[in-house]
Amino acid sequence: MEQGILRSSQRCCALTERLPGEIRNHIFGICLQHTFINGVSNVTISAFPRWSGPGVMRLAGLGPLSLLFTNKQIHSELLSLVYSQVDQVVIGGYIIQHPDEDPNARWQIAYSMLDKQPLIMKLAESVKIHMPCLRLDLHRGFCQSLSFQAPKQSAKTYNMWAVVPGLERYLRKLPKLSAIVIVITVEEGPAPDFGGLLPLYDICGRRTAVNFIMHQGLWAASKSVWSSAWDNCLQDNGRLDGLND
Repeated sequence: MEQGILRSSQRCCALTERLPGEIRNHIFGICLQHTFINGVSNVTISAFPRWSGPGVMRLAGLGPLSLLFTNKQIHSELLSLVYSQVDQVVIGGYIIQHPDEDPNARWQIAYSMLDKQPLIMKLAESVKIHMPCLRLDLHRGFCQSLSFQAPKQSAKTYNMWAVVPGLERYLRKLPKLSAIVIVITVEEGPAPDFGGLLPLYDICGRRTAVNFIMHQGLWAASKSVWSSAWDNCLQDNGRLDGLND
């Protein structure tokens, strides 16, 4: 039975390799349409700069696509078609940031993973960014769960916009980027100075959305305070001028 399957697969490979590229792409497109979750194209590529070890890149929004495992040629051609269907690139999303850490080294890993897929970056029109969060309430427990020694509390001022300069430089290299979504976790205490976030906002201007999310145990009013602080920052820095003209 296995030999029969192998012969069938070989005949399929020979057929697709002899077909013109335009017809192969049409066949691949039909196969791809049947793998969309719920029949809707909502494909995302996520690059996660993890706390330790190498980064992780994930493709979501597609079901099983067995053609990818046929041979190298079909894998390469089909993967290019898959990447051309990516609706959004997601960067960030790891749990918490070390209080004294410079996160740029980890984010550089995420950039390097995406750089290895130039077609994604060439075609990317929308990027979602999960900004690092501190979460001091979870930091020590998280360290203990991983058998790490929790560091002592530092007196240094935490810079929650540390990744912004490098991230801005990277995003400005994307030729088709037209929309950005920035996800910020509301922390305990007063709202930060959102002026440090404006360089990211300025890349796409009013096509930039900032979404605030909360963790359990934090008062809902904190989200409103942070959201209002962001709106005030835009207003005070002239980013909303002419909005109602």
